[in-house]
Amino acid sequence: SGRFGVTGAASDPKASFNLDANSVQANALTQAGLSAINASAVGRFENQTVTLTNASARDGRGLTANASGSIPLNGSGLRLDVQAEAPLALANRFLRVRGSRLSGGGSVKASVTGSLSDPVVNGLVSVNSGTFVDPLSNLRLENLNLLASLQGDRVSINRANANLAGGGQFSASGRIGLREGFPADLAISLAEARYTDGEIFTVRLGAQLSVHMESCYQLSM
Repeated sequence: SGRFGVTGAASDPKASFNLDANSVQANALTQAGLSAINASAVGRFENQTVTLTNASARDGRGLTANASGSIPLNGSGLRLDVQAEAPLALANRFLRVRGSRLSGGGSVKASVTGSLSDPVVNGLVSVNSGTFVDPLSNLRLENLNLLASLQGDRVSINRANANLAGGGQFSASGRIGLREGFPADLAISLAEARYTDGEIFTVRLGAQLSVHMESCYQLSM
């Protein structure tokens, strides 16, 4: 429901809109783990540019997203501010082959600039008090926290840490490239980390590791 008005010549149309959609359901949303979504958008279209005063979406499982800004259909000038919060459980569909599970919540605050054909994303991603369980490796991470910066073609991990359920802590920092091969430089720390496979062995580890990858196929430590 809502209002949509169009003025101007066919060669240079102008439009304003104020739209609401409630309980939107689709197979793609269900497959992504989302329930019915309520969405709204207020803005205008002029000079081949969509200007969003505000666009929002939310479902019944903790997903909320808001965006505002200008979106030229051609050329540069893209400027979109996005804020979103989502349950980490949305990622479980990608982990179910192993039976792994994520819980907790994550948030994103980002700006998108450049153009639709070549967008540049900068912002922050955070996870607070998450939990990761991987039954195949008998691994459980608790109080998982992450703060990472999106910086165009790379992600900088400012802080990542978690407690191992068996005892000890894990932490990491560094950079991961988003270009082909995902090159990375990471520093990983294990402090009094106790791990058991649940059947044969138990180990306690303390280590400082530096990981360098030219690509996901070339690893050095």
